[in-house]
Amino acid sequence: MHLFKFPIPVEPSESGLACPAVTVNPDNTKVAFARLDGQVWIYALDKLMATVPITAQKPDFTELSAPMSKVIPDEGRSEITAVRYGNLTDFLAVGCSNGEVYIQRDGKLELAVEGIKSSVSDLSWSAEDELLAIATLGAGILIYDVNNQEVISIINQDATSIKGIAFDCNMGKNLISLSDDRKALLFEYTLTEDKDGKRHFNSSVKSFDGLVNISTLNKSRVRKLSWSRDNRIVTFPNASKGPQTALVTVMRNPENPPKQPTGASGSWKSWCSFVGHGYQCSVTSVSPVTYRNLDCSPQQLESAGLDIIVKHCPTALDYRYAYIVATGSLDSTIAIWSTCADSPLLVAEGISSSGVVDMSWSKDGSKLFFTTINGEFWVMAFEENELGPIVDSSTTGVIPASLLKKNLKEKLKLSREEAILEEKKASTQDDTAKSVDDTVETVVPQKTNGNAIVSTMVAKTKEGKKRVQPLLLSGSTNANGNSNGNDKNKADRASAPRPVSTMEFDPPSYSVGKELPGKVNKLARPADLDGDSSTNHKQQKKSIDAIEIIGSVVLNPSNAFSNVRISIPKVRSVIKQVSPTDDSLELEIINGNGNESTPSRVSLTKTYLPFQSSEVERKQVFVDFLPKRVLLATGGDGDFWVVATVDGNIIVYSDVGRRLLPPIVLGSPLSFLESKGKYLLAVTSIGELHIWDVPAKKSLFGSTSLFPLLQPIYRSNATDSSNNVYFTGEYLSRAENLTLCSVTATGIPVVTLSNGNGYLYNQHMGTWSLISDSWWAFGSQYWDSTAVGSTSNDKSADVDGGSENIVSLLERHTNEEVMRKGKGRLFSKISKIMLMKEGYENLEVVISLNHLENKLLVYELLGDEASFKNLFIVYMKRLSEIPLKARILEICAELYGPNDVTSAPWEPKVCGIDKHKLLKEIVLACAKYREVQRILVQYGEAVDVIG
Repeated sequence: MHLFKFPIPVEPSESGLACPAVTVNPDNTKVAFARLDGQVWIYALDKLMATVPITAQKPDFTELSAPMSKVIPDEGRSEITAVRYGNLTDFLAVGCSNGEVYIQRDGKLELAVEGIKSSVSDLSWSAEDELLAIATLGAGILIYDVNNQEVISIINQDATSIKGIAFDCNMGKNLISLSDDRKALLFEYTLTEDKDGKRHFNSSVKSFDGLVNISTLNKSRVRKLSWSRDNRIVTFPNASKGPQTALVTVMRNPENPPKQPTGASGSWKSWCSFVGHGYQCSVTSVSPVTYRNLDCSPQQLESAGLDIIVKHCPTALDYRYAYIVATGSLDSTIAIWSTCADSPLLVAEGISSSGVVDMSWSKDGSKLFFTTINGEFWVMAFEENELGPIVDSSTTGVIPASLLKKNLKEKLKLSREEAILEEKKASTQDDTAKSVDDTVETVVPQKTNGNAIVSTMVAKTKEGKKRVQPLLLSGSTNANGNSNGNDKNKADRASAPRPVSTMEFDPPSYSVGKELPGKVNKLARPADLDGDSSTNHKQQKKSIDAIEIIGSVVLNPSNAFSNVRISIPKVRSVIKQVSPTDDSLELEIINGNGNESTPSRVSLTKTYLPFQSSEVERKQVFVDFLPKRVLLATGGDGDFWVVATVDGNIIVYSDVGRRLLPPIVLGSPLSFLESKGKYLLAVTSIGELHIWDVPAKKSLFGSTSLFPLLQPIYRSNATDSSNNVYFTGEYLSRAENLTLCSVTATGIPVVTLSNGNGYLYNQHMGTWSLISDSWWAFGSQYWDSTAVGSTSNDKSADVDGGSENIVSLLERHTNEEVMRKGKGRLFSKISKIMLMKEGYENLEVVISLNHLENKLLVYELLGDEASFKNLFIVYMKRLSEIPLKARILEICAELYGPNDVTSAPWEPKVCGIDKHKLLKEIVLACAKYREVQRILVQYGEAVDVIG
């Protein structure tokens, strides 16, 4: 094998839509190469190969700059995306990015198709060169009649981005398309003519869903499929990376016994798949010649049948013939495969700086021409018998070209004659029906003595006289079940042609969503299936008052460039906020139009029961008017109330209506506004989090971002000249939802996400800390305050001392999210499997200790003294039970402190608890564990627990 790049100057593409293409004519004398500058250069194949140093002693490169001829469609203004020579003729079809298609015949270039509002992606000639299939990126597949020079059909218009299309090479019956909607479709067609000579393309569609794994047909810039010359196999490319299927081969399974060599329709089956092991595939091309499989068994070689070989040899490795398939990819890799080999015969990687987009074999199978995105023109030449011994085409059942043309002409002639006969028959029936209408005047039904009903038809004779003719409408039957009517009349009536309806029907609609049947079944379900609870549930829904929405927040365009974009609540007409500590206080906001003419009204009212009165009265504490609409409100827990406007301003009131701070300007609308005690939390729509100490009128820390928690993924479709995707930050994917943003009584912000994770902000370190994780729910024995210890007394205890705290709240939230996503049973199953694996026996113990240590650190950060103390003792018991003496010794040394306190800094308290007192409790709680008693005795004597 020899690989050579022709040194042809490359012109860059202006729009990037051009797709350099290559094709070889039927008699193997010409090669057409589509350039990036909108021109097609046609070379004589022998003179082109004379420029290759490996095949010529003195290469002549002048031929490359002086081609045999040039084809310039649209005067070079349009970029070329596809070129194809005919199968039998030198017709050259050229497709352009502006939707125009040109055909060169006898040296003349003609505009064949125009007005397509989409780019042409691929072209294919029928086996007899009578039809040209045009694949587009948005207008379906156009079938162009070359003889009548018109588009006779448009099929598969609903498909998105059809990238590849191919007629069969030797039957004139099948057309296959491949598109970006992951569909490989087979169109079985017939070409007919009417009495006027107008041709019609009649097709039925079948899908390869059961044969081709559509999940592997990923989106790609190009996707070219290919037929073998004998029409037995079709190859589909796969653009996936990694050790996956690089090529799928589908084989036609003819009828048995065969009716004719290649004309049997038969069925299809997946024949073989080539595993790429990292090689991509976006372009395929089957060699036009067939090779002998030298590894086939002698019994198969002696088989005389052609079509029955498929049944006897179900696998490609045992098939008597071998097909050579070339594949190219966008990662600049060319591979040569054989159907009788498991691995590629040849792989050439990194041959160019851009990907392969088109390829074409010479008709003798000795040369493979291919092009790249940046306009390079390459050839791969093979030595004689390098790919194997060639089989004569007559042996494989390939129909000669002359016979193909003859068969098509006979079929079209027969269809035209049938159309003429049908028209004559229809006109004869119309004349007969007209004469009957002129004769018949009236029909009078009459009853007879039998069971039959007889009607009379009044007709005119030749002399002009009227005569009554009886007609039998329904015959009677005797006791034996035989009809009294004439059997011959029945047969005549049964064989009479049925009347043809002239009514036209629209096809059924396919726009109904898949979820509609489920919704209909749900609505049609009886109300009493679930008992009284369903009825009560419906009544509760009816009792909920609807919230009146008056509009959405208008965002500043500058916010569209933020790395984080959080949804914003809609503006409500009325907002009510009740104090969590005093139900009699209620803040009510009635939104106006957002201007000075109709301002928004903010009022605080108090409900009380007057002396010696049974009626509750409301008293207005304060009222304020704002020229803007209010989006959120909070307060009542401390000594202040807060409202946030749609433009991101925050206004703080005291309990009597005095403004405590000037309006706080944040610059973007708020998504969350919460308060607890004296602290106020605000989260903007661009992910900025603020916390203020309202009485002190200061911020606890600078604004921080929620970006590290959400972690959106950047996406971009920007590519360079080598088709490499690079980062631009133009698009962001959807991240996890924020399910909770709140603040604790000590001013620590807490955030939870829809994946179950819970976080708090450590203002001392300036970072976010993880509180609750689904990993700990997967393997920790102490998850969600479960019972601990190995004794019966400890099992009744609670890890957190039975108190409600933030950590237990977030752990329950993680449980809810895990169960909502259906991962509960999966976690349980995986946990059991992992514990049985070698090296993972201590998985549950390690995860449990990590979970306890993290909870202790969180309690210390939150200042939860009671929960910290209870959990610390549980943690020390667990360490003593295992036992982990090194950790116990380290903890006891930290609690006891240095002998000389002045020599080293040491804090005598942890989470507000005296360390020596805590050490005493630990010595007493863990004294029953024999393995650690020596360590505990040492520190017990130091703190006077042991005398």
